[in-house]
Amino acid sequence: MCECEKDCCNTPAEQLVDGCPIDVVIGIDMCSCNNDTWTEMRRFTLDMVNTLSSDFGINDNENSARLHIYQFMDENKDVVGFDTFTQNEIEKAVLGMQNAEFHGKSTDLKVAIQHAQQVLVVRFFSSEN
Repeated sequence: MCECEKDCCNTPAEQLVDGCPIDVVIGIDMCSCNNDTWTEMRRFTLDMVNTLSSDFGINDNENSARLHIYQFMDENKDVVGFDTFTQNEIEKAVLGMQNAEFHGKSTDLKVAIQHAQQVLVVRFFSSEN
């Protein structure tokens, strides 16, 4: 359960109703993600979305968890941004992810980490307004 100073996190029941104001960035490394592992990759990502939604709540409430999901190798491709508010929208976007554009490329972990950092910086400064 969420351990924070916000009132929404005082009890598990309140947390499920009100959500918890956390931002989570999920980077999916597409290296070695061939057709055999692709189904497992999407299933794993959906499981993460479901777990985060049940533990922290995902909705348009200001106390809700927010997710940003992106795929990476030598470049990054955003799948879901912090402005996607429902679990259904997120699941649809994850199911729509493609892997063909990543074949034959190499992973650049530095670029992937910088992307996650930039996503969080933009989120932090936009949430202060």
